[in-house]
Amino acid sequence: MTERNYLYRGRQIFVGPFGKTGFRTFFRGACNDRHPINISELPVRGTTEEARKDLEIFASRRKLEAV
Repeated sequence: MTERNYLYRGRQIFVGPFGKTGFRTFFRGACNDRHPINISELPVRGTTEEARKDLEIFASRRKLEAV
């Protein structure tokens, strides 16, 4: 699966590692730091592929722009 980032409410969202628990979706902050997105459609997953699939479904449902 390709590494795509999307724009959501004016912020770039992407999948990244979340501690030792798995992978989840984050957004880039003003200082180029990352913050987790707390939306039930984008939970913490065990693998990057699962988290990426959740993000792709989320983006297609909301018709988000890929960057």
